[in-house]
Amino acid sequence: MKRNFLFCLLAASIAACPLAEAGTKEELVRLQSDVLALQNQIREFDKGYTEKLDSLRSLVIQLNDQAARSGLVLDRIVAAMENTEAGAREADRGLLEEVRRLSEKVDDLGTRTSALAQQLGELKVQSASLGPAASPGLSPEVLYNQAFGDFVQGNFDLAIEGFSAYVATYPAGEKAPDALLNIGDAHIGQNRLPQAVAAFTRVINEYAESQKVPSALFKRARVELAMQEKENAAADLRNIVEKFPQSPEAGLAEAELEKLRTAKPSAAPRRRTR
Repeated sequence: MKRNFLFCLLAASIAACPLAEAGTKEELVRLQSDVLALQNQIREFDKGYTEKLDSLRSLVIQLNDQAARSGLVLDRIVAAMENTEAGAREADRGLLEEVRRLSEKVDDLGTRTSALAQQLGELKVQSASLGPAASPGLSPEVLYNQAFGDFVQGNFDLAIEGFSAYVATYPAGEKAPDALLNIGDAHIGQNRLPQAVAAFTRVINEYAESQKVPSALFKRARVELAMQEKENAAADLRNIVEKFPQSPEAGLAEAELEKLRTAKPSAAPRRRTR
């Protein structure tokens, strides 16, 4: 529309100017040249406008395609999230069901444990009613385990009786040093410290080749410290460090000796003869 308007304007201008008033031929040629130049500019404008319009159309198409692809991706993400939530809910239901089954098993196990504990108590009562004469008929494992069960439950007198029966019946048994150590610990539990020292001393003297000797020495030293027999305790601790440097008790013994060295000096009773 703009181009037609310009052509009309030029035509009117040319018609309004008579040839007689146009001047020279050069002016007419110049005017025609200007018209051609203007026409070229109009064509260039149309060409640029068309190219820009095509570019805009292409960009709009690309944006529409991108929006469509983004919509598809979003739909897939939403679907995946929905599937994940559904799977999580299903997993939660499975987990709850598994917890319920485990809870039932634990309850059943607790019931069975209670029944076994009751039966064990009845067996102990029956065993006690048979008297000490029945102990020699028991195997070393059964005799030791029964005594150890009493020890763990805090039945120290029964434990001492059982461990003593084990040592008396099986003095060369594998668990004899352990039985004497447990006897000493049971006496400590009842604050019978001299009896505890005697039990630990038996391990040291009667089972000198046993690996339990460092433990017996350390336990005896701790009891001696509680009885304020610091010289006896220090001698036992030094014995551990010198004769059993690789034992677990060696480091503990060194720590106790350091405490004794840094402690304030006090009057100590005379060393006992063992």
